Amino acid sequence: MKHSPECIVSTVAPSLGALRSQIDRVDNAILDLLEERYALTRRVLRAKAGENAHALPVRPERERAILARLSARTIQVPAADIAQVWGSILSLSAQAQKAFRVMLWSPEGTGAALARLATSRYGSTTPVVWAADVDEAIAAARVGDTILLMPADLVQPSEVRDLDLIGQFPLDCLHHPWAVALGKLAGEAKATTVAASPPLQAQDSWVPSSWKKRIHQQLPAYPNKRSLDAVEARLASAPGVVEADAIDALTAELADAQQGRRLVIQAGDCAESIAAPRSYAVDMAALVHRLADRLAGPDRPVIRMGRLAGQYGKPRSAWTEGANGACIPVYRGDAVNCHSPLAAERVPSPDRLHEAYLQSCRVNEWLTEERSGRTEAGCKLFTSHEALLLPYEAALTRRACSDSRWMALSAHSVWLGDRTRDLDGAHVEYLRGIANPIGIKCGPSMEPAQLLALLDRLNPERTPGRIMLIARLGNGRVATHLAPLMTAVRYAKHPVLWLCDPMHGNNRSVDGKKSRLLADIVSEVRQFAMISRSNEVHPGGLHLEVTPAPVVECVDNLVQADPRRRYDSLCDPRLNAGQAMHVIDAFADAIEGVR
Repeated sequence: MKHSPECIVSTVAPSLGALRSQIDRVDNAILDLLEERYALTRRVLRAKAGENAHALPVRPERERAILARLSARTIQVPAADIAQVWGSILSLSAQAQKAFRVMLWSPEGTGAALARLATSRYGSTTPVVWAADVDEAIAAARVGDTILLMPADLVQPSEVRDLDLIGQFPLDCLHHPWAVALGKLAGEAKATTVAASPPLQAQDSWVPSSWKKRIHQQLPAYPNKRSLDAVEARLASAPGVVEADAIDALTAELADAQQGRRLVIQAGDCAESIAAPRSYAVDMAALVHRLADRLAGPDRPVIRMGRLAGQYGKPRSAWTEGANGACIPVYRGDAVNCHSPLAAERVPSPDRLHEAYLQSCRVNEWLTEERSGRTEAGCKLFTSHEALLLPYEAALTRRACSDSRWMALSAHSVWLGDRTRDLDGAHVEYLRGIANPIGIKCGPSMEPAQLLALLDRLNPERTPGRIMLIARLGNGRVATHLAPLMTAVRYAKHPVLWLCDPMHGNNRSVDGKKSRLLADIVSEVRQFAMISRSNEVHPGGLHLEVTPAPVVECVDNLVQADPRRRYDSLCDPRLNAGQAMHVIDAFADAIEGVR
């Protein structure tokens, strides 16, 4: 029987009870069909009995063909939702067709949570074994008869690119909130003429939800998925925070900067507060303009970008921290949880994503109303933030009316963090599909080959104005690490704009609180300018964490790092206005001195 939406549509408005009854009837019909399909997979198993099929017999080409057919039929259901539902059905079918085992690996303390997850996902009759170490676990998965289940934050996608991602699931564990399932899915029969795509590699077709098929890092494990789905749907139907035309305008200005004709100041809060008042947002915008004006000259226009109207999520090196003698989830930005040290307020809430959206819209409106956007030629203030919370970014991604390009309307520009830049990971997969200018944070572990691979993935057509490379190496490492990266990119002829982030590589800890020495920041800025010029690279500008508030978070020396000093940052130490001007002056002197 063919089902269509028309069979449940009536011209008479039914009662709520009647609608719920219709939903129950449809749910029962879906369950009946699932039971029928499950029975058919049993018959397929018997038909394959003599074929010596691969251990996990999911056929990628068969899956794609069915998905394409179902997507072509859909009227109201989004293709991304069909793909998600189909993935679950396929997983169920695979379990019925061939016996397999589940191997678990985890550090001490997560075993019980992993075991519970294995039972709930794969049933109590599936054999479960423990690996002695991660190498044994990955080797077993590569054999083909084993699904590897382990904490997601302990594996990098590039380390297991020969394995297929079977699923990523919330794990009831404070220190490791996500688990990942990896294995080798069966390919098509040998007679097929269509080659299966490599696992965890970019596909030809991209949609904003493509990242969900990749291993993700740094995303919150929300306790209520239905609430997250509801917030995503709400954001997907909301207006964008920024306009597509402004994104194109920024791209054009950055392309000009890549030719050495402009500089960039990208500055703002480490982590914005959703509760920040209008006055603070306006003061922050004014500070960014003051910094840009200080650097600008008659032949040196400056592009102004704020870490503003969207910087509400923060990547962290650990999932937990100590507070009041207890272990609680770490603060990950106002779009995720509360800065308060109470465990209950550190639980991630999807509603905060919508609050972050509303505050982003408010900030943009405030800047427009106060005319602090300074919209005269060359003085527009663009917004930017780290593309960290992919459910938020994807929900605010729209097609451009002019040419159908996908654009993230959450900000004019977004950047890829140093912790999420794995080539095969979810964040790179999302960013490769949007047309916005993209920043790439380049930390001390970045190798030239890795950077070139990222550039090939994120800008394969070498579009001018698309890529900013933000060096965050640290005062003690910039001299040895920066030149090889710049040389590799220059010889590969990728159009990029190099910026210096002298903040994130220079963290110090004093009495358990982060601090930064102003001398380290100034030294890295000067070295960046000198190394750029010696490698025939345009020193494109600065990426700074600043605040208009009179704080003392960065210091001249560690003696000044008194615990009683004013320290308001929600995360990392920021430069106050006077300190930021000092850094700007040092950069201006450095680029003048090496011309």
